Amino acid sequence: MALNRIGKFHLVGEGELVKKDIRLAIKYLETAADQGDPTLQLSLAEMYQYGKYGFPVSESKAKTWYARAAVQERLM
Repeated sequence: MALNRIGKFHLVGEGELVKKDIRLAIKYLETAADQGDPTLQLSLAEMYQYGKYGFPVSESKAKTWYARAAVQERLM
């Protein structure tokens, strides 16, 4: 959960404390999603599919995160 929050802070910036940094956002969000959060995995898939928040558009990464989210949902 903490990695998710740190990633979101970097995604949009958080005042003077945390500057917007897409690379760090991706690092923290992917690390958090690797822990099995299907909602975050789905969000990552959409960010990669549509280039939301400045994410690089990547069909292959979007497909990977959609698949991982689907697997997690079936396990719950």
